Amino acid sequence: MNKSSINSKELQRLLIFYSAAGIFTISVLVAIVSIAPLYKQLKRNEESNLQSALRTRTLAVEEFLSKAKGIATQIASRTQARLELEAYNRSLNNRASTVSNITRYLSDALNRSEDVVGISRFDRDNQLVVQLGLPIPQKFWDFSTQNSQNSQISNPIRLNNQSYIIVSQAIFNSNQEQQGTDLVLFKTEDLEK
Repeated sequence: MNKSSINSKELQRLLIFYSAAGIFTISVLVAIVSIAPLYKQLKRNEESNLQSALRTRTLAVEEFLSKAKGIATQIASRTQARLELEAYNRSLNNRASTVSNITRYLSDALNRSEDVVGISRFDRDNQLVVQLGLPIPQKFWDFSTQNSQNSQISNPIRLNNQSYIIVSQAIFNSNQEQQGTDLVLFKTEDLEK
């Protein structure tokens, strides 16, 4: 009787242990089977949210760049400033007067846009004529717009611990001859926000 009571108690413990292990295993499997579809749905929703945020940010960047190109094109095509640049290119004499006039016209352009913080105008020989606002360091003077009607946009640059982009825009006369180039410096603070 002693031996059989030990065996029955041992059998009871084994049954309880295996029952508990079985219940735990079944619970874990049910939880995994229940959670897997929820996880997949959450993952799909998160990917969709990320794609939507990416599209929104891409549109904001494209809009900013389009606006910057438009402003640079407007500055380069200002008739009076262009005519003064043509006069500057033609004559080695009396350049101070034309530089003064170009400065006046470009100062007005600089003040019209809150995103424009600097304008550098170059003659047809890529020599600096006027630099207004925040100066663009010489290492960023890029004249890839040579004989191109299209604006060129630089990669973001850092000046005074701030981020900026430079838009290069060629300046053409009425005969479509290039008279010079504008480098227009835009702050990207609003875009970063």
